[in-house]
Amino acid sequence: MEVLTVGVQKGGVGKTSTVFALAEALAQNGVRVLMIDLDPQSSLTEAAGVSAETASIAEALDGRAELRDIAVQLPTGPVLIPSDLELAAVELTLANRNASEFLLTDLLTPLQFDICLIDAPPSLGRLMINALVAATEVLIPVTPQIIDMRGLRLFHRESISRAQHRRLNPDLKIFGVLPTMYDPRLVHHRQALQAMKKAGFPVLDITISRAIAVAEAGATGTSVVTYAPESKPAKEYTQLGKVVKKWLRNRA
Repeated sequence: MEVLTVGVQKGGVGKTSTVFALAEALAQNGVRVLMIDLDPQSSLTEAAGVSAETASIAEALDGRAELRDIAVQLPTGPVLIPSDLELAAVELTLANRNASEFLLTDLLTPLQFDICLIDAPPSLGRLMINALVAATEVLIPVTPQIIDMRGLRLFHRESISRAQHRRLNPDLKIFGVLPTMYDPRLVHHRQALQAMKKAGFPVLDITISRAIAVAEAGATGTSVVTYAPESKPAKEYTQLGKVVKKWLRNRA
């Protein structure tokens, strides 16, 4: 099973929307998809319409459950491992456990899916390190603003490099930087996109357009791919799904 961690050390960049939309796009094309909500804010869990009373990944990381015991099959195809606020408390205890960086990796080992998409927390901590150690590659969503390049650099230097150089996951690679909420009519969006490319970041050819349909989908328990399939963001996420599916075939 390949693991694609979706994360960056900044909130509000469309991270959760990307995980959910990409998962649905892949599921619609016959890919067996597992989503893991590894953010204590539980945005992915809420977006999927899963009850807060459902058992969460906090119980699995704490040794009280296996991932298969808390998995929720969504009607749109993907399977979700939910999160809740207890995850924040569990993270504080991880520092006292041996090899805590590999907890998620060990939990994922027995599962049979084509791909696991991890919605990582927007911070550098034990949960993020677990998400990076478990990952095959990292997809980095970022809004096209010059100010956000600092967060992009910080994530690369402090998170990805830390996972690689400490020999936690020396083979970890960047799948690509995904510009989200992009509006080509805005000069500063175009300038930021060019600045990212000039700085050497592996910016994907696909951009995700800014559209109200993405936010509206959050109230339906589905992503924009299901809620508004003819919208521009849905078509862009579908295209991203094709790129990821090709990547999966190449790794098979």
